[in-house]
Amino acid sequence: MAGSAALAAMARSMALELAPEGIRVNLAAAAFTGERVDTADLRASVARTVSFLCAAGPGLSGETLLVDGLAALRMTEARAPGPDKTPPPSTP
Repeated sequence: MAGSAALAAMARSMALELAPEGIRVNLAAAAFTGERVDTADLRASVARTVSFLCAAGPGLSGETLLVDGLAALRMTEARAPGPDKTPPPSTP
């Protein structure tokens, strides 16, 4: 997890430093760890994401795009309190 955060911070830092030269820096973060396996579909998704970031139109720089097939979103939704769940305690 710390390594991923370091890569995202490096991408943002490089984007700021290289912006005056017109160079854009982004990170396509693929979910190749944990229960996920390296599949052809995941590789194709990463390739499409990189193609999007390399296109002349978007103009994005310093961004991290998570390519995980909605796994992170599903985890977040699974942890959200529902009608039969109590909300987690708040921490100061």
